[in-house]
Amino acid sequence: MAELKFGEIRNQYKKLIAVSQVMTDFTAESRDGKKIDRILSIVADPKITAADALNGEAVISGRVNYKILYINEDGEPQSLDYFSDYKDRIADAAIQPPCVLSADSAVADIAVSGGDGSSVSASVVLENSVYMIIQEVIPVLKDTPENYFAEYSRIPSQSYADIPRITVDVADESSAGVVVDKILALDASAAVLDTVAGNGAVAVKGAVYANVLYNTADGRYMSKQFEIPFGEESRMPLGLNLSAFADASVKNSKVVLSGTADDNIIRVEASVEIDTTVITDGGEEAVTDVFSVARELDVKTERFSAPRFFYSAVYAESVSESVSLEDNLPPVNELVGYLGARNHIASLSAANGRANIEGVVNLTVLYKDGEENSDINSVDVEIPYSLSVKDPEISDRYTLEGKGKVGAVTVKRKRDREIDVVAELFFGIRAYGEETVCVIADVSEGAEKAAAASAVSVYNAEEGETLWDIAKALSCTPETILEQNADLVLPVATPGRVILYRELTVEGNENS
Repeated sequence: MAELKFGEIRNQYKKLIAVSQVMTDFTAESRDGKKIDRILSIVADPKITAADALNGEAVISGRVNYKILYINEDGEPQSLDYFSDYKDRIADAAIQPPCVLSADSAVADIAVSGGDGSSVSASVVLENSVYMIIQEVIPVLKDTPENYFAEYSRIPSQSYADIPRITVDVADESSAGVVVDKILALDASAAVLDTVAGNGAVAVKGAVYANVLYNTADGRYMSKQFEIPFGEESRMPLGLNLSAFADASVKNSKVVLSGTADDNIIRVEASVEIDTTVITDGGEEAVTDVFSVARELDVKTERFSAPRFFYSAVYAESVSESVSLEDNLPPVNELVGYLGARNHIASLSAANGRANIEGVVNLTVLYKDGEENSDINSVDVEIPYSLSVKDPEISDRYTLEGKGKVGAVTVKRKRDREIDVVAELFFGIRAYGEETVCVIADVSEGAEKAAAASAVSVYNAEEGETLWDIAKALSCTPETILEQNADLVLPVATPGRVILYRELTVEGNENS
């Protein structure tokens, strides 16, 4: 038996291994010690701080940042910033050190209690999705003996790497046109708008969308919106075939006031954390078919379904809704602004050329009812959406994952009990799928092939057949096929005949 040389190819892929829910709660004292009359707005933003692999268990650590706007017993709006840490332990026998884990967290539900004393309590249900990088080893035939004819194909593979988290500081300022008495609330979120990998670098571009709520020296309530672009480039080794996707979040933010006595400048400063995952497309040549002119071969093959990252994109869409106030709420006279605009994706599915996205946008609209010395009122807005985004790169064999973000939001008074809301949405989408790989697991030699009895063999080649297909069918070298069929077009475009001539020796037939 001739010697065969086997090797292996390593392929990595990302696998969702668990989805769990965990509840975390907090109680915060009022900012000024006065009683809390009512809650206007509460926003909870979760962030994963660590995902550790233990023996048969994943330990997910996270932090929830809360921003609360409320009215105290004196009718004054006040704000609270608070955070609580949590841990989620998920049992799974497949989790063993030193496997690489990652996790995403989203708010599934939030319930507020209190508001009639000097403290406020809230319970938040978080949904944590835990992923593991799986390393698959694919055995392949790398080389064959000289008396075999082998067809080589490239067996694809991928590897994952996370760029260390990058923090970018951004700022922007705008004239208020008035004297600002007090900053009541700052709500800021970050969205990645583009990620480009190539030329030895990964470039991430995005924007911080910030909303500042304040009151003026003459007793008015106002808000100002900011769109602050950011960008960062990470150098990578040259020559790699890279793909990448990124996510961004606001680590911290603040408002700085400056300007003249009658015209303040509102400056928003934010630190943005960027998390980037890089996928390297690789692969190696391996023998995917083999034959021998002299002997019959028993070739055993094995198929692998190799999960792969195929594609990422950012879609920009918009949704709108006319919101009618409940009867128990006062009418709208003047809109103040909004807080807590968040985009929650409920489902993602792929169709040929389209990505189907369903979800909901949540925000709180703040307004005044026109009564003299009236407080700020609020109404929670929920905008469900069902979008079908055209994208020629999308195939129905893909599985989609992604996150939703909110960009600019416009709120307008339509009638005294109706508000129009328009929200700009961004969706960071990732497409995964499976690629079937067929490799040779073993080759064993059989009997010697009988010598051809005919000097001429004719093979009817079908459309799409290659030189390898024809040579294997006729059991001869590819070079012989080309020498004897000079007009052969490959791969075969039109079905036709391929002729093979052989030299035969006839015993007992000698000329004297």
